[in-house]
Amino acid sequence: MHTRPAPRQRRDLAPAPRGAAANAGATLASFRHSPRALAERAQIAGSFGGPGGAKAPIQRKYLLPEDQAAAIAQLRARYPQITLSPHSKGYETMDAFWEKHVAAGGRADGALASAIDRMLGDVLDDKERTGKISVLVVGSAEQVNLVVDVAEVMVVNQILQAEGGKLKVKIESVTAKGRGKRLFARGLLPLYQSLGVRKLELDASSIGSKDDGRYAWARYGFLPGEADWNTMRQAGRERVKKGYFLFPDALDKKMLGILESPSPRALRELILLSWQEGDRVTRILNGMLVVLKSWKGTLDLEDERDRRWIEMYTGEEDKARLRELIPAFQKLAGP
Repeated sequence: MHTRPAPRQRRDLAPAPRGAAANAGATLASFRHSPRALAERAQIAGSFGGPGGAKAPIQRKYLLPEDQAAAIAQLRARYPQITLSPHSKGYETMDAFWEKHVAAGGRADGALASAIDRMLGDVLDDKERTGKISVLVVGSAEQVNLVVDVAEVMVVNQILQAEGGKLKVKIESVTAKGRGKRLFARGLLPLYQSLGVRKLELDASSIGSKDDGRYAWARYGFLPGEADWNTMRQAGRERVKKGYFLFPDALDKKMLGILESPSPRALRELILLSWQEGDRVTRILNGMLVVLKSWKGTLDLEDERDRRWIEMYTGEEDKARLRELIPAFQKLAGP
């Protein structure tokens, strides 16, 4: 995949639907809340107050050089080769942004060490945790860019920004071959929930000569803006009409009906139809998604439909089992 305030309370994630989706949620919970993972996370969080370290003084600064050094030193108990790339400017303004928008009230989850551990702890296996991990933190009074590079495993480049007093994340790039869903389900989504992130943004584009990013992000639940969707659905209608002789059949009519909608949410209906009907719809869908060199995607974590879609999609790595979840996904699709 590729992309180019007083303490606030975030409501819990919506209950998972019954059946297969509930089983997927239970599986995720077992990773996030295993005794070993909780013990290790408590050890790291303990230095900053909160669960496992309630008596420790609350850290009031976050991204000054000494705070970054302390965070990496603490993380080395679990990630022995982790390093933080040096950066020479912007510490004070960057720290002010982090304290105001990311770690409001000095909560433990807002500390740098806790945030990095929450992103990596349940994604990497034991061997990967002991490998080389590089962290880069750079920013200003308006944003903080956090880049985490796990050698030969994955690279995540994301920018934390404030919009209307709310925290959002611009995903610059994700390289995590074969484990994109796992990264989101066990690492990034828990991180975003703990920090109170309200919205995700990205530029869905190609990887080298491949179109994977433009395909993948739509299935993760990211939606294009109205202008990009209008371009996509026009291309989709033309492709459908070229595919039949004289008269459309029932499946053609179903696709054309979906593509009549001006709402970008209709894209999810087409995705579900491709899971049900297979290659014929998938070819139309993928052709639409690559008609633009890149498209801006958003996912609103305050919207229950958006949040549940990405949770369910990333929580099930078996493509065949995704079909079992189609009834649950259908409630999240459409205008």
